[in-house]
Amino acid sequence: MVATPILQMGLDVEVPPKVEIAGQPPPAEQNQLVITIRHDGLYLNTQRMNTTKDLANAIGAQMRGRAAADKVVFINSEDQIPFDKSVEAMDAAHEGGAVKIGFLTDAPKP
Repeated sequence: MVATPILQMGLDVEVPPKVEIAGQPPPAEQNQLVITIRHDGLYLNTQRMNTTKDLANAIGAQMRGRAAADKVVFINSEDQIPFDKSVEAMDAAHEGGAVKIGFLTDAPKP
């Protein structure tokens, strides 16, 4: 049996310096818009929308005055809803002025 010393190897790492921020923190609550597609209709947050045109108008009213980075809408759909309903909601969000659209999904089950 031969015994050899273990060689130590290392990597040089540069850590960025600590930065102090003097400004105010971002607001804790943002007015996020979530379109929920249910079997009984479309909802913008908790308000029921009668048509996709009403949805587009309600989103447009919320988008006025927002920066482009804040013009975000999320879509959440119940199970077994046809995908074309989500496409209609996306179209209404774009018509209302949304720049980005995200989909809310459940986490995968183990």
